[in-house]
Amino acid sequence: MKNLNLFIVVLIVTAIFATSCFAIEVEAILGLWLFDENKGNIVSDSSINGRNGTIKGDLKWVKGKFDSALQFPGQSGNYVMIPHDDGLNVKTFSVTAWVNLVNKGAYQALVEKSEVAGDVRNFYLAVTPEGQLYGGAKDKGGWNSIIADKITDEQWHHAAVTYDMKKILVYLDGKPFSKVAIGAEGGIEPLQNKGPIVIGTTNEAGNEPAQGIIDEVGVFNRGLTETEVKAIMQKGLKSSALAVNSVKKLTITWGNIKIF
Repeated sequence: MKNLNLFIVVLIVTAIFATSCFAIEVEAILGLWLFDENKGNIVSDSSINGRNGTIKGDLKWVKGKFDSALQFPGQSGNYVMIPHDDGLNVKTFSVTAWVNLVNKGAYQALVEKSEVAGDVRNFYLAVTPEGQLYGGAKDKGGWNSIIADKITDEQWHHAAVTYDMKKILVYLDGKPFSKVAIGAEGGIEPLQNKGPIVIGTTNEAGNEPAQGIIDEVGVFNRGLTETEVKAIMQKGLKSSALAVNSVKKLTITWGNIKIF
């Protein structure tokens, strides 16, 4: 009996670490919005933070990259709003998302933390009028952006932006882009604001609305590595960022198992 229980413990520990090899630490996760509800007006935060989002306007639940997702009509007033709290004002960050977008010939905001007054943006992930993915942060000196390749072809693409106090990187389908399009290469301090995180537009004013489908949005308080960005792209947020919960529960699981 003792040997059997010991074998079970070994299996549990092995499974935990096998599923968590690319896990991102809980403390780095600001929010994970998987869009898997497939109904209603609330988008739940799957992290431990409870930063649930509210759907504004006329968004439609559709088939996503993983399970369900939200379709954005490209018109002002249609977005997901996650209320501000001070923990969302960051100096380093990463934002990830799956997107399937239409080329509408105008700016499209994907994920931003922005205040309406003065266009004060902490971080942003968006699309240019030419359909290119771009991202970065605004500081007291202005815009600091990296522009990647075109993304508006009505196909699924993984988009990400990271900043680690040294360099802004934009990732398109796991490929990093680091050439500075606007502003400084590093050493910036993103503007702090009281605005919410908004998915599908720049801010509550509804500027630069996205047209297409958005799925699996993650926001983090540090610059993710290329390996981590690729793991999220390949495995999804459930199997990469959320897998860390297994590690956190390890001590509880171990403590609850008795070897007779």
